[in-house]
Amino acid sequence: MRKAAVVIGMLGLVACSSQLVPGLAASLNRTSRTLGAGSASVSRCTSTAGTVTETISSSNITGVTVSGLPAACGNATISVTANNQSTTQTQTATVPAGGGSVSVTFTTSLAIAPIVQIDAVITGP
Repeated sequence: MRKAAVVIGMLGLVACSSQLVPGLAASLNRTSRTLGAGSASVSRCTSTAGTVTETISSSNITGVTVSGLPAACGNATISVTANNQSTTQTQTATVPAGGGSVSVTFTTSLAIAPIVQIDAVITGP
């Protein structure tokens, strides 16, 4: 009988705690351009995608050029990560003040592979 009371008590505790968590999460602000429960504004320098072109030498990707960046992105930092499923490289560069294009050279080249993922993230200005 005592084991049954303990099990029932634990089930009651689990049921009670599962009702508290959604209540706390429901109070968070979920509107776009905010972080967590705060109200920090996150602005964009562009809403369009730039063009990413790989720099290739001897069957290796040695870097990329990102073009089509507007002047609003000038002086921002661009971080480019390339992954060929066996090697990952991340390098950063500064977008020219007037926008345009920026070249990023990897410290170690990546072999061209059937799948290569390249991500570019602009932070700032």
